[in-house]
Amino acid sequence: ELSPVETARLAKDSIQSADKLFESRSIGPENLFKSWKVYREAWLLLESMPDKSQSQDVYVYARARMREIRPMLDQKCSALMIEYQKAINARPANLKLAMQLLKDVERYYPTREHPCYGFSKSLLADMEAW
Repeated sequence: ELSPVETARLAKDSIQSADKLFESRSIGPENLFKSWKVYREAWLLLESMPDKSQSQDVYVYARARMREIRPMLDQKCSALMIEYQKAINARPANLKLAMQLLKDVERYYPTREHPCYGFSKSLLADMEAW
């Protein structure tokens, strides 16, 4: 267990890390997701504090950034799924490209916290069963 001061400090450090990840989102495909995840972890850490008044600005910032980034993640997922559908619907279907696109989703969403991860894994399993 951390003291309120230590919790606030840890959350601020996490937010600085998340800010850097967000700034480098165009460099690595996973950076946008990682920034969202670190903002979320900082928000949850602060959410666990009984008295948030000492770090209210950090709490609000982390929550706002997390909420701002989530639609970006959803939009990227949708774009990846559209590319997958284009490959499947091509005449003839480009199954190799479709499978590669699904495998690439893991680069953008390395863990299960976003539904795109599970959705792509499910589609990939279905394709491999063909």
